[in-house]
Amino acid sequence: MKILIDSIFYDKESIGIAKYSGEMAGWLKNKGNRVSVITTHSHYPAWEIKGCNFYRIIRSKKLKILISPVFLPKKKKMTALARLAYEGSYFFSSHPFYIFSYLKKPDILVSVYPSIFSLANSVIFSKLSRTPLLVHVQDLQIDAASNLGFLRHDFVVEILKRVEKILLSRADAISTISDNMSKKIGDITGMHESIFLLPNWTDTSQISIKPRLNTLRHQMGYSQEDFVILYSGNLGEKQGLEDLIKAAKISEIDEDIKFIICGSGGIKEKLIKLSLDAGLKNISFIELKPIEELSDLLAVADLHIILQRRDAADIVMPSKLANCLASGRPTLVTAEIGTSLYDIITENDVGVTVDPEDPQKISDKIFELKSNSLRRIEMSKNARKFAKLYLDKEAILQGFEEKLSEIVKSYRERGKR
Repeated sequence: MKILIDSIFYDKESIGIAKYSGEMAGWLKNKGNRVSVITTHSHYPAWEIKGCNFYRIIRSKKLKILISPVFLPKKKKMTALARLAYEGSYFFSSHPFYIFSYLKKPDILVSVYPSIFSLANSVIFSKLSRTPLLVHVQDLQIDAASNLGFLRHDFVVEILKRVEKILLSRADAISTISDNMSKKIGDITGMHESIFLLPNWTDTSQISIKPRLNTLRHQMGYSQEDFVILYSGNLGEKQGLEDLIKAAKISEIDEDIKFIICGSGGIKEKLIKLSLDAGLKNISFIELKPIEELSDLLAVADLHIILQRRDAADIVMPSKLANCLASGRPTLVTAEIGTSLYDIITENDVGVTVDPEDPQKISDKIFELKSNSLRRIEMSKNARKFAKLYLDKEAILQGFEEKLSEIVKSYRERGKR
């Protein structure tokens, strides 16, 4: 198949949506498909571009990456207007590559959502070129922006939700990353039968169970007695990571409990300041590790932690969960009853949950797990088993490729009638 992918976030060496878009394109290419990707320069999660911010084309065998320039606001000034300018600039700058792609008509277009502007481009291209459109929803952008306070005017939110509904409804099929998100999208579009699950995956051959007392743990200065809690991922508003700083403060009474915050993002400097102001000595901030060191980093942890604000529940799904589970370590998550994240953790006994935005409960649960090594071992085994059964990259993307073929075949059959 000739596959065109549009994703404003694209970098297989990064995290989150960028990582999954990059791995999707690479896997499809390796299976013999001809893949083109319309994107912009790698900029996530640091929100900065290294090198020249201009048009660029990267070609390799059966993979073409079409890079558009983009206006990138400073992460400290990521207001609603700045975000509008950022996504709007990509909307216009990517037009030349859509014109180019029109001449090289693909068999199918995969649009990774967000952003709403790139989705608009994809819908226009799909209709003009008569190309089937699959929208892969990684999070519900308008709901997330509204709930997290980026969009504060009700009439603006209502207009954007209507635009989102219209655009999503123009897709031939929609995939998304959790059952609850699938239901929400079905309620928005009325396309329940055209929506399928495409969870964020993990490479279980690359992320494996490694010894707790590995070389990296020693290099980082942690002893056998230390109980290490690791957060690794984007440091943004959706996570509510201020609560982790507060939990670290409460946990100071046990000198063996240590916290690592690994990553970058819009509130990193704020978190470091909060930590310094609190006089914390049990917390370390480190940069993201290259992919070849990721398994060793995950093995440093005795406990992974994933935080999510209450108002982000089921609007986004933490992509970091898959690698946490594959590493064979238990995970502590903040999630409310009835959310997809809560269900995965509790129904499969791969970790524990506490209510969002409650640092005391986070700290209490850490103390509880530290004192119960047998329980942690049991959850660790369950976590690895779940990752291999349900989140394996090869199996998920194989099913995805088959689904793309079905969509193309169905579209062509409709065209013959």
